Amino acid sequence: MNNNDLLAAAPLEFECAAGTFALAVPDHELELLFQARHEAWARNRIEATKALVSAEAYQADVEVFASRRDSNRFAYAGPLSLSWLLSDAGMVEYVLLLAQKAGKSPRRETLFAMKKADPDDWQRLIDVVLRRDFPKVARELEILTATTNGSSSSSPANPGCTTAGTSSHSREPTSWA
Repeated sequence: MNNNDLLAAAPLEFECAAGTFALAVPDHELELLFQARHEAWARNRIEATKALVSAEAYQADVEVFASRRDSNRFAYAGPLSLSWLLSDAGMVEYVLLLAQKAGKSPRRETLFAMKKADPDDWQRLIDVVLRRDFPKVARELEILTATTNGSSSSSPANPGCTTAGTSSHSREPTSWA
C-alpha cells in the first residue's frame, strides 16, 4: 500500500467485547497531536514526581525534557515516540486519536478496562494498529518474540508479552524511525 492508498483508505472498524469503534488512517495532523500528547504526558510525569525528588533532580528532569522537546526527540515515529507507543499509556492515546478522527471513539477508561478485562482483545487491537501503521515495528516485534521464545510466534506483535522477566516494550527502539 503506497501513501496515496493510505490517504484514500477508509477507517478500519474494530470490533471487540468493549464495543465497535473505527480507527482512522493517521495523517500529519494526527501525528502532531500524538507528539503533543506524548510531550504533555512526559512533562506531567515530571510534575507528578516533583515532591518525591530533590530540587536539583527535578531541575535536571526539566532540563532533559526541554532538551528533548527542543531537539524534536518526541517526533512521531522516532525512537522516543515508538517507545511510548509500545507502552499501555501511549497505545491508549494513539488509539483514542485514531478513533476520535474516525468519529467513533471509546472513552480512555474503556480502553484501559479492555486491557485488563480482555487482554486478548487488547493484544488484537495492538496487532491491528502496529501492522497497519507501523509495519516495520510489527515485523521487528515478531522477530524479537520469535527469538526470545525460541520459535516462531503465532501472534504477529506482542509488545506486552513478557519473557525472561523483561517485556519487549521496555526496550527503546533505535532504528525503526
